[in-house]
Amino acid sequence: MAFYFNSRLNFSFPRFPALGVALLTVGIVFWLLCYRQISKAYRRDELLTTGCYSRVRHPIYSIWAFL
Repeated sequence: MAFYFNSRLNFSFPRFPALGVALLTVGIVFWLLCYRQISKAYRRDELLTTGCYSRVRHPIYSIWAFL
């Protein structure tokens, strides 16, 4: 939508690079934590029901919102 508004209406959105970097950093850290938890459970052949998986069914998919 931003590209459409920029080209058609000559309207530009403000840029927030610091916010983008912060969200990207949070997303990467959460992704690494969840990946570590699921890989440990997979090696032990267990179903993971603790940690971030106790709150959200698919936390790695949810983290893509930050990325």
